[in-house]
Amino acid sequence: MLRSLVGSEMCIRDSLAPHKISVGMQSKDFDAIKALLTSMSEAMTVTSSESTTSTFGELRVTKDETGKITCCMKKKKLATIDIVVPGYPYDLRIGVAQEIPVDPSEIQGSAQYTRRRVRTCFC
Repeated sequence: MLRSLVGSEMCIRDSLAPHKISVGMQSKDFDAIKALLTSMSEAMTVTSSESTTSTFGELRVTKDETGKITCCMKKKKLATIDIVVPGYPYDLRIGVAQEIPVDPSEIQGSAQYTRRRVRTCFC
């Protein structure tokens, strides 16, 4: 599954190029990568945390497990680079954004979208 990209014909495109890549990963590949990281975790520190991120227009608000706001920001997209790798199951997308801190008192109305995440960090 994890083959070397050396010698392949990669094509780098900016966000204005007419090519569209498909975003996402098959669950079997995600599970294989997670299993690989877990098998290597004896030499790493593994931490897990849960958070909820909600959007209020341009604002993103993140809360920890207790409901405390840990981050409130506007995210300004600066660039997107798509890297097409022929012959491989996945292309790559690199997104660059500026995160601008915002005072939580600027939150107005109700959340348009809420996402709950459990993150595991292998470091």
